[in-house]
Amino acid sequence: MHQEIYRETSIHGSVLFPFECYIQNSDKSLLVKDHHWHDEMEWIYIVEGKIQIEINLKQFVVSKNNLICVPRGALHKIRTLGKCLYYAYVFQFQMLQASIYDICESEYLMPLLNGEISFLKVIKIVNEDQKRILLELEKIVGISKTKELAWQIEVKASLLKVIALLIKFNFIEKEESIRRANSLEKSEKMKKVLTYIREHLQEKIYIQDLSGLISYNKTYFCRYFKETTGFTPVEYIIHLRIEEATRMIRETDYKIIDICYMSGFENISYFIKKFKEQKKFTPKKYEELCKKTEKLK
Repeated sequence: MHQEIYRETSIHGSVLFPFECYIQNSDKSLLVKDHHWHDEMEWIYIVEGKIQIEINLKQFVVSKNNLICVPRGALHKIRTLGKCLYYAYVFQFQMLQASIYDICESEYLMPLLNGEISFLKVIKIVNEDQKRILLELEKIVGISKTKELAWQIEVKASLLKVIALLIKFNFIEKEESIRRANSLEKSEKMKKVLTYIREHLQEKIYIQDLSGLISYNKTYFCRYFKETTGFTPVEYIIHLRIEEATRMIRETDYKIIDICYMSGFENISYFIKKFKEQKKFTPKKYEELCKKTEKLK
């Protein structure tokens, strides 16, 4: 698992059709995506099982037949809880806008785009009528798989249909400006810290430098970071360095000792100890397993 924790730069879909449907199927608990954000809106439909998601520092556990709406630019992290299947729809909201300004634009799409109203973060489907939302989302998955002629128009129509149903069933909220500003401010601060950690992962990182980025004193920063991520700053940095080392073992031919230093560790014994704690294998054993798996393909 090699996931960027800062703003995604990859294009979901294509430049001319910025939409992508992802299918995540896991048979055990799994950190699918660490802290990250993107300019696209994201909907997540849980087909089976449960997932834990953190959106702008607030955590939710969402189960089968429910929907998650991640706003554009929201800092979020996704983890499956046991066996789970879900569909994720990532798209630029602007792709749904029309060239002619009409009542659809003025009454619904523009307020959503401007943040005057937003979808509920977690939408619980409670009756048969509301299940029309899920049926439309399942239709999008089928369309995305077959990609028959004019499939893009079908996807666009279904996305608009889902939006219409979410509004019809009042799965929207008007954000209180002060509450929203405070939440966004905290989210932006954490983005700044996570970006710095990622960009300096191979260097020595000091807690004082991290706290200084957002003008917190060291003690308060450590408590804030732990409450937000579930890790102390040192634990989080080690976690990311091990993930980077894991990726390099799997994807490159570098020697273990080189990977140790390239991922930011200064001591090979400490690297092996922390790697085994996190991955249950020594780096060498993990490398052997990766090579064996590759041969079986």
